[in-house]
Amino acid sequence: SIINRLARRLIETRRPCVNSFGIKRRRVVGMIQHKVGRQNDRVVFAESLSRGLQIVVDMPCNKVLDRLYVGSIETLTPYYLTLYNIRQIVSVSDCGEGYEELVHTTMHNPATGEDLPLLQYYVGDLTKSQISMHFDSCALFTHHGRVHDKNVLVHCNQGVSRSPAIVTAYLMCLADDMELVEILQALKVMRSKININTAFISQLLDFKTKWARKVWSNIKYELGDWWKVGLDRSRLERYSKRFVERGLQLQEMPEIQRCQNQDE
Repeated sequence: SIINRLARRLIETRRPCVNSFGIKRRRVVGMIQHKVGRQNDRVVFAESLSRGLQIVVDMPCNKVLDRLYVGSIETLTPYYLTLYNIRQIVSVSDCGEGYEELVHTTMHNPATGEDLPLLQYYVGDLTKSQISMHFDSCALFTHHGRVHDKNVLVHCNQGVSRSPAIVTAYLMCLADDMELVEILQALKVMRSKININTAFISQLLDFKTKWARKVWSNIKYELGDWWKVGLDRSRLERYSKRFVERGLQLQEMPEIQRCQNQDE
C-alpha cells in the first residue's frame, strides 16, 4: 500500500522525526519497520506522514527523562526490552477490587539472558483503588535504578493511567518545586495518550501536599544526592512551558481546575 511504501522510504532515507513541539526525536528506523505491518498503526503513520512528520507516534513506551520510560505491557517483549535497554521494571497490573499489593521479584529477558529486577504492583484502574499506597516504594525503586545507570520502565496495561500516575508521583518528589499541572503538561509532551483517571489525580494532589518532599528526603537519605536531578528538573520545566506555548490544554479534570484556582 502507499503507506507501506512511504514508511519504507522514510526508513531508507533516515529522516529525523520531529513532533508538534519542535523536539527532535531519535530516529525510529527499526521501530517503524517493526510496526508498519499493523492495521491500527497504519492510520497513525498515515496521519504522521500527511503532516510531514509533525506529530510523535506513541510507541509501546516513551522516554520521560534520562533512564526513565513509561509505557504499556507490550514493552515487556524481548524485542522492546532490548531495543530500549530496559534493566529494571515497575509493573502495574490488575487485581481484585480494593486489593493493593507490592511484590519484589525478577523477570527474565531471553534475548539477553539477564534477570531484570521487577517491582510488581497489583492495583486496578478503578476509582476505589488506592494507588497512592505505594507511591513512596515505587519512587525509591525507580530512582535507585536510575542512579545505578539502569534504564527503568514503568508500565501498566495501556500506559495511559496507572503507570503515568506512578511516574507523576516520582516526578513530584524529584521536582518538588513544580505543581502537579506542570508535571502533567510535561508528560503530555512526552507521551500524548496519557490520561490519568480523576481518582488518581486526587490522590496525586494529596501526595504532593502532604508527602512528596518527605519521600524525596528519605530517598536522598537512602541513595544520596544525584547530579542529574538538576537536569531532570530543567527538562520538565522546559517541556511544561512548550505545552503552554503551543496553546494546548489538558482534558477537563475537576481536581486540576481546583488546583489552578487555588494557585491563583
